[in-house]
Amino acid sequence: EFKKMGVKLTVTTDDGSKGRRGVVTQVLERLFSSSLGQVSSRRMFVCGPTPMLKAVSQVAQKYEVPCEVSVEVPMACGFGACLGCAIEVNDSKGRRFAIACKEGPVFSSKEIVWK
Repeated sequence: EFKKMGVKLTVTTDDGSKGRRGVVTQVLERLFSSSLGQVSSRRMFVCGPTPMLKAVSQVAQKYEVPCEVSVEVPMACGFGACLGCAIEVNDSKGRRFAIACKEGPVFSSKEIVWK
């Protein structure tokens, strides 16, 4: 589907079983430091474990690339009553806890207070 839309997709896996071998931040560093990474329409959409989201967010900030992350947090009730999916964010409302099941789960990587 990405190819049909003209999107360049790069897949990475730790063991190289799919796509490139290594961690995604290694590929991002190579891409953004090359001429290919200087395209004005670059944007990242990321899902995966929190440590990876944090690492990718740091690369995005370094190269000033807009980045959206889909957080993986427990969502017990799914409608915001239990507050089990609260994540700390900085946004136009200041520093606060966002309820991922209602306000997300996708957030700008710049909003999230990474621990």
